[in-house]
Amino acid sequence: MPALESFFSCVYAITNLPIHHFEEEKLIYQIPEIGMNYNPVTAYISVLKFTEVPVSYHVTSEHHYYGIVKSLDTLSYTIIGPIRCSLCGSQNLGNMMDEAHISKMYEKEFIEFMKIIPHFPFNKFMNLLVLFHRVINHRDISTEEIRNTDGVSDIIFSKLIEENLDSYNEVDVEKYYIFEQRIMDIVEKGDVHRVNEVKEIHFPPVGKIAATERRQVNNVFIIFVTAAARAAIRGGLDIKSALELSNQYICESDHYLSIKTLESLFFPMISDFTKKVAACKIPKNLSVDIFHCVEYIRKNYKRPIGVADVSIAVRKSRSLISKKFKREMGMSIHDYINHNKLENARELLKFTNRPISDISAYLYFSSQSYFQNLFRKKYGITPNRFRQNMMI
Repeated sequence: MPALESFFSCVYAITNLPIHHFEEEKLIYQIPEIGMNYNPVTAYISVLKFTEVPVSYHVTSEHHYYGIVKSLDTLSYTIIGPIRCSLCGSQNLGNMMDEAHISKMYEKEFIEFMKIIPHFPFNKFMNLLVLFHRVINHRDISTEEIRNTDGVSDIIFSKLIEENLDSYNEVDVEKYYIFEQRIMDIVEKGDVHRVNEVKEIHFPPVGKIAATERRQVNNVFIIFVTAAARAAIRGGLDIKSALELSNQYICESDHYLSIKTLESLFFPMISDFTKKVAACKIPKNLSVDIFHCVEYIRKNYKRPIGVADVSIAVRKSRSLISKKFKREMGMSIHDYINHNKLENARELLKFTNRPISDISAYLYFSSQSYFQNLFRKKYGITPNRFRQNMMI
């Protein structure tokens, strides 16, 4: 308990939020000290304890909130609050006293106590409950697992959405730009082997552009559909096909009612544009054999493949497939393998901090010096200088 008391004391020093700790219904610790006759916490203990989950909260009719974190190993629990909603300034002290069953004779003491209660953003309150759970139970929990809107008034719910949207204004412009460029580069190059990188990506913050969270996500989705269409056109997809595909996804997004399902449409959309660009990048006059050669090389650029591996993959003799490849592609199989490796090396130099030696080994160049010489010959600049230019 001494360690917990020290933690509670530190939190209070930083936030000024009241904290009560109970063990088997007995109040063991409270900060600040407050008389039980005018302590509003007691009125909400049963409501807070009613839920079976270890972390939950309750919002009062006057827009104050209380959080509870229960111990998973003992019968103890900690209550944080009351906390004043930073978005609702017109709380009625009389109503608050009635709801908390506090006698009018303690009105002066109650008012003095409420004066020390700070305004505190709801999102930060959620994160505070996560922290308490980690300290008390030594386990992690996400804010999404404890956030719910049951029992929350329409007024405060709409305010909380506004508060959540306001957080979108805290945009790391440089980070967002790099994110967007990375995704659009995949689309423009039709890089179907890198498109899986998008699978785990969540929507980035782009600033507040809507009144509701659902509309915010929908607008962000439309922004990225439009950007993907432009990248696809730059990559060689005809304008008509790009616009038809973008219209298809924009119309489809209007039918997705929940934020989660709308976000799930992001990867298929990017993947679809990328595949269409990839398809149009392969010359239409390629024979089936050379088409399979190209696909094999693009898919296996991270392996130490050579001309012999390609000929085996397409089940043709080395000499025959080499001549046919040079005739249709305008370069040798060996040169095309290096071309794909170098294109991917550029992406790794641009979007990662991996050492040049690691990139060379990762792409199976015979040596770092060989990789650097090939890179300089193709792009007219060394890998190190290329990376430095990207940082300017």
